[in-house]
Amino acid sequence: MSDVLPAGREAPFVPPDGRIDRRQLGALLRLLMAQMVRRGTDASSGMSGNPLLQTLYSMTFLGLLAAGGAFRAADLDSFLARIFASALVIVALMITAEADDARMRRAEILLPKPISGATHLAAAAAILFFTSALIAASYALLPLLAATWRLGLSPLLVPLLLVMLVLGAFGLVLVWVLVLRLGVHRFGADRIRMATQIAIVALIGLVTWSTLATMTRATSGPPALSAAMLDLLPSTWLARFWTDDWGAAANLRRAGAIGLVATCALVFVRYGHRASADAIFETTSRGRLTRAPLLARLLTGLGRAPGLRILLPPPAAALAGCIVTLGRREEASRMRGFVTTLLAIGFAAWGFWSDGGLMPIAILASVIVSVTLEGLSVARQSASAPAAWAIAKSPMSARHLVRGVQWAVMTRFVLVPLGLFAALAFRSHTWGLALTLALGGLLSARLIVAAALAFRPSYPLDEPPVVTGMLGQAVAWAAGMAGAVAYVVAAMLTQLLGTLGTLLVGAATVGVGVIAMAAQMLAAHRFSRLEHAG
Repeated sequence: MSDVLPAGREAPFVPPDGRIDRRQLGALLRLLMAQMVRRGTDASSGMSGNPLLQTLYSMTFLGLLAAGGAFRAADLDSFLARIFASALVIVALMITAEADDARMRRAEILLPKPISGATHLAAAAAILFFTSALIAASYALLPLLAATWRLGLSPLLVPLLLVMLVLGAFGLVLVWVLVLRLGVHRFGADRIRMATQIAIVALIGLVTWSTLATMTRATSGPPALSAAMLDLLPSTWLARFWTDDWGAAANLRRAGAIGLVATCALVFVRYGHRASADAIFETTSRGRLTRAPLLARLLTGLGRAPGLRILLPPPAAALAGCIVTLGRREEASRMRGFVTTLLAIGFAAWGFWSDGGLMPIAILASVIVSVTLEGLSVARQSASAPAAWAIAKSPMSARHLVRGVQWAVMTRFVLVPLGLFAALAFRSHTWGLALTLALGGLLSARLIVAAALAFRPSYPLDEPPVVTGMLGQAVAWAAGMAGAVAYVVAAMLTQLLGTLGTLLVGAATVGVGVIAMAAQMLAAHRFSRLEHAG
């Protein structure tokens, strides 16, 4: 190559495939670590802060909850086995597939550089080691310290157990990332991310359930693996690496644990030796379905039904379907309200399978209000600027805009909590009061959306994704408490006054409906004077 270059100019450096360049590896690690420690805002989710500190805080808090299991554990070995198993599962679920846009941005920055695939994989392995060590150690430290106090674990064994846990977590993630690559190609990055996020929320719920059972001295906690099943898990071999005896069976388990970690490393190295940079940064995944979601198709179908056009005009149905469709394709919109809906299902299960009195229904009333505000925030925000421009320039009347937002929020966010609230109300109260309460919840949600749009009108999907601030969270909490108090007052009026109390609750519901209609008209009037900046 130097023969065809101008005099005095050296040939560019091109590293051979399959070899690691130490200088490039150091530069990659500095770049990737700077991205991890730099405070910033995610454009797709609106999350702002330091990613490492957020991980450290959340895992330490989750470890504090898991430490409560030391008060219920029968012995040290079973407690350590459960802590190691849960830690490895959490590490795997926390390291999930990258979003499509994030992978493409990374490929645009790094792929044009003359860096071999082996160097890229070595940098990825170093980052995986650091991340898995941070997650595993921050989660397991407090439970191990609790075991030293409650179960007689020697303090000298705590760092040794953390070393074994970090090695096991590192070996697991080396194979896990290869499994994620296959899953992305088969199912798509969005589905893989959604599945892992749902799984981590479910696991956090199990840990919280176990802690609450310990604090309340309940007779039963969450379902757990038997001792025989725990003994077969490789995580148990790691947990008992230093606490087991030195017999033949124990030494065989130690050898098995070390062999599994070494095998995982060899599989990753084997893949890295054969992979090129193009294969590593290959960004194609299973394409999204071009068909609209079922809820969006249902809304547009209802808008064409002759008897429902008054409640749901076709333009409003089309707008609601657009909001629902775009919300399904954006990760931030998918996750907003997801935890609240899970909480609603949990409190409904509490109300159905226990005698909780008015408390579960009151909490569901609070959830209806808070999830309505969350849904309205989602309807306002989107990372897709062309969507807001298309809505603003469409020949749609202001009243159809307001109705479209109302229907999108009601069907996607409010429908499940409201249905659970109505089911518990019919189970606990008379038919007339339950129907009135369900109608009151529906009208209250419509009033909240209309009043918020009248107070601050903005086109749907016109704002960038941001996380709700402290003031917004305080307002949502206060509004939710007001909804719970309103339900308790309505139930007490019926208990004290009988039929007269039910009539008073019905009159208040009619008043809420009238106010909601007025707020909807005011919001439409303010929308008619709104202009889009684009």
